[in-house]
Amino acid sequence: MEHKQRIMKNSSLSPADFKKELAWLKTRIQFVDLSKIPKKYIKEAYNIVADIDIGDTFFVALNRYTHHKIWTSDKVLINGL
Repeated sequence: MEHKQRIMKNSSLSPADFKKELAWLKTRIQFVDLSKIPKKYIKEAYNIVADIDIGDTFFVALNRYTHHKIWTSDKVLINGL
């Protein structure tokens, strides 16, 4: 997990507590298989984030596909959108 060490440090969670919290969070999140997102939304998202952060393409594509609000603290993405 990309941010595990930073989360553990900032939250003072032990590795066992982190694992427990992550397991709980995963029960509260609906995961979407990227192959389920139509290509038109991926292309649209790519065009939107091309000058912001290409790494956010699938995040924005999911937003376009589901019409759910974007919940992020990514200041670059927020300002770019």
